[in-house]
Amino acid sequence: MELQKFVNSQDCLGHAVVVHSTNGIPRAGMILASYLILTGSSYDQAMQIIQSANPHVELREAQSAFLQ
Repeated sequence: MELQKFVNSQDCLGHAVVVHSTNGIPRAGMILASYLILTGSSYDQAMQIIQSANPHVELREAQSAFLQ
């Protein structure tokens, strides 16, 4: 919920939000997928959006299971 509030507040201000972690493609992907699912996307839709933006994103099995 905090992520959604933050992104929404920045969007209202016309600001972009960047999600990044040091060498953390799985972590950044997890955060982005969580946000997309929270805002109405299915797991499959979220992963399709993320992988179309960055095909190198792969979540760990535990992360995928949690999101599903």
